Amino acid sequence: MPEGGEGQSAAHALSRQMFAGAAGLPHRWLSETEPELEPQWRRIAGLANTRVVVTAEELAAIEDAMEAVLAPYVMRDPAQRPDGSRDVRLLRYFLPEAAAEERRGDAE
Repeated sequence: MPEGGEGQSAAHALSRQMFAGAAGLPHRWLSETEPELEPQWRRIAGLANTRVVVTAEELAAIEDAMEAVLAPYVMRDPAQRPDGSRDVRLLRYFLPEAAAEERRGDAE
């Protein structure tokens, strides 16, 4: 996210819009799409809520690694998509929590 001034405000507004736009996707998927899926797709679909303890640099490396893993699938030419493939939405949130010192101050 850009630091300071207008850049930070614009990035914050964009993040807010992206969160709002994605907020209803899991509920819609669960009620509308999941019941219609074939068993093989239903088994692999899911949710992960994993907490890690990392530095800012490590989190950036995790995000970069995930982008690298996904890039061949995102950039694949439609003519090269294998039979049986379909669109899959991956929602990824990177949500650093407050620093330990900040959390202690809230508890007091």
